[in-house]
Amino acid sequence: GDSILNGNVTAGALNVTGASAFQGGVTAGSINVTGASLFNNGFTSGSAYVTGESVFNGAVTAGSIAITGAALLRIGVTAGSVNVTGASTFNNGFTAGSAFVTGDSVLNGNVTTGALNVTGVSILNIGITAGSFYVTGASNLIGYLNVSSPTALNGGVTAGCLNITGNSILNGNVTAGALFITGASVLNGTVTAGALFVTGS
Repeated sequence: GDSILNGNVTAGALNVTGASAFQGGVTAGSINVTGASLFNNGFTSGSAYVTGESVFNGAVTAGSIAITGAALLRIGVTAGSVNVTGASTFNNGFTAGSAFVTGDSVLNGNVTTGALNVTGVSILNIGITAGSFYVTGASNLIGYLNVSSPTALNGGVTAGCLNITGNSILNGNVTAGALFITGASVLNGTVTAGALFVTGS
């Protein structure tokens, strides 16, 4: 049921069902939260699964984090993998080995990841650095995008600066202040750029 934990929590495994509020820091081998949750000091965990509306006011560090439902992460997230299903807002971005976002997403901070896969409408307000970047659906990148390996952009992309190194397929329209492509590239949509630089096939 509803729970409020005012002190720090350390557990091998933490399972919470129902509305919950954690006022102190949380450290656990695994965290499984079902229902609305409020983490005012974030958490550190080997793995974390959150189902339902959740608000994270502190930093989140996890080997893997999976979020189903609306999520608001106000501080930074560091994880080996990030999987988000449903509407999500990352106000300080994240650092992850891999990231999969399904559903509407808003990323207000910098994103650094080995691989970033976004399905659905996405708004990325700051910058993205990724080894590979796959987007299905419309995406709006207010900042910059740096990608260093194979890239597939199936929806439209709007970016202040788009820099792609490696094989790339852009099936949607691209609008960028500056577009840099190094390596084999296929652009099937309309490209609008203040400056366009292409090196390779």
